[in-house]
Amino acid sequence: MKSESSIDPETLAALLDGRLSEQRAAEVRTQLARADRSTVEAFMDAAAIADEFSAAETGEVSTSKLPVLRRRNIQTGRRLWLVGATTALLAAAAAAVVMIRTHLSDVEYAPAAYVAAISTSTIRPAASLIGANRGVENNPAGRTRAVRLGMLLTAVEVGVRTGNDVRRELAAISALLGTVAGANALAQTYESFEADSHSLADVDKRQLSGRSAMTLVGLLFARTGAYLESARVASEAGDESFFDHVSTDDLRAAATSNTIDASQRTDLLRLVSEVTSQPRDLLAIQLTAESLLRGLAN
Repeated sequence: MKSESSIDPETLAALLDGRLSEQRAAEVRTQLARADRSTVEAFMDAAAIADEFSAAETGEVSTSKLPVLRRRNIQTGRRLWLVGATTALLAAAAAAVVMIRTHLSDVEYAPAAYVAAISTSTIRPAASLIGANRGVENNPAGRTRAVRLGMLLTAVEVGVRTGNDVRRELAAISALLGTVAGANALAQTYESFEADSHSLADVDKRQLSGRSAMTLVGLLFARTGAYLESARVASEAGDESFFDHVSTDDLRAAATSNTIDASQRTDLLRLVSEVTSQPRDLLAIQLTAESLLRGLAN
């Protein structure tokens, strides 16, 4: 039986995101008042981190969703006040809860790291493999959604580096996140990126948003999508050094998943072999990466 002092992350996210009924929200607030310290700290940290998303907000407070409560600290006896700021901030905190619980700040942001590893000066975005509505066509879910998000976030990093227009990718990311529970605020963040492309220059916000989104949809396959897109771009640009600097650990881990079929597992392991073999056949790597993206992201 689950301890009453512990609240599962999805319920906590739903409270922060305003998705609970008034009765259920009141029940969860009461439970939170008796929750273990790690749960309360996660709640407080989430609200603090969510402040990074609130710079563009008006500051108007919506009292209908503010989870205001007090709790006595176990060790010091001090009263801790948990007070929300704005509805948008609370929605953003839903994603931040996930980030806190997975220590996401310690995780490398794969799309940026992978694109940075492409050394050639001739890097350019590759053509889309899955159509104009890359975020949501075919109602993507689970592994498909994660791979697609990783691919799109990498395409954004490529665009930032090359100065290309990435509004299409940002719109697709926003649409995709709109299908994910607890990701409404992140979807709005990518809408704001789309509306003002200059805001992408805020590296911390861009990477914090990307990390949170990848964790919400499934970190392993989001990283796999980021690797495949980066490998595709690097091989198309003729950059062999990329494969000397980027690990294939995510591909190996993805190949053990029970969410892929035998042919996809074979292709993942084939790509690992192609990347680690000498001499490398960049055209073969590009074709295998493209085949995997078509299969895993559709």
